[in-house]
Amino acid sequence: MADTNFKSSTASTPPVHGDGRQQINFLVIGNSITQHGIGEYWWGLWGMAATQKSNDFVHVVANYLSKNFDVKFDIFNFFQWELMHYDRAETLAMLNKFHGKNYDFIVIQLGENVNNSDTFEKDFFELIKNIREKISAGAKIFVVGNFWRNELVDFIKFKISLMTGSFFVNLMDIQSAEFAIGTGVEVFGDDGKKHLVTHNGVAKHPNDKAMRICAERILHALH
Repeated sequence: MADTNFKSSTASTPPVHGDGRQQINFLVIGNSITQHGIGEYWWGLWGMAATQKSNDFVHVVANYLSKNFDVKFDIFNFFQWELMHYDRAETLAMLNKFHGKNYDFIVIQLGENVNNSDTFEKDFFELIKNIREKISAGAKIFVVGNFWRNELVDFIKFKISLMTGSFFVNLMDIQSAEFAIGTGVEVFGDDGKKHLVTHNGVAKHPNDKAMRICAERILHALH
């Protein structure tokens, strides 16, 4: 594998906001666990299956940091990268809108939808390389382990995290039904109404407890 000479990254000192608080900017690149669009079986533009927006792992992180910082963040669902195992490089252009943003940290939450891992190691390395070179060279990068059990994908993500000076957020101890939302649970939608989870695909997604654990581990690694 070419060009593995990455150094461990450290976030630059955030600028001071007008109210005297430092500003923190971060980006989360993920799949439906990070953000899912509104549709027939999901009703809010946030991480499936948090019961409301404030309970998904991205917003738990943002809300905690906002106690002491002026927080700005971007969220991007990049499931296409997971699925296009035959040419994941083709999807990297979708990240162009984030080029040069110089985030303080970036979270990568990808892997659950990987159904062919033949080129996953090379592709994951190239993804992080692209992020370092084109989006934010100085950002801390957090690689979130799989919520759905896949030991090979988790091992590759851990390995590439070490190679690139990124931080691996291990979720192996919550890869069980106890931490999935299941069916019959009420969740809020962007319409302000309660909806009942009945879709089996939604049911496999992390519940509020799992979302909080993921967020806490990211925040712990930030310190």
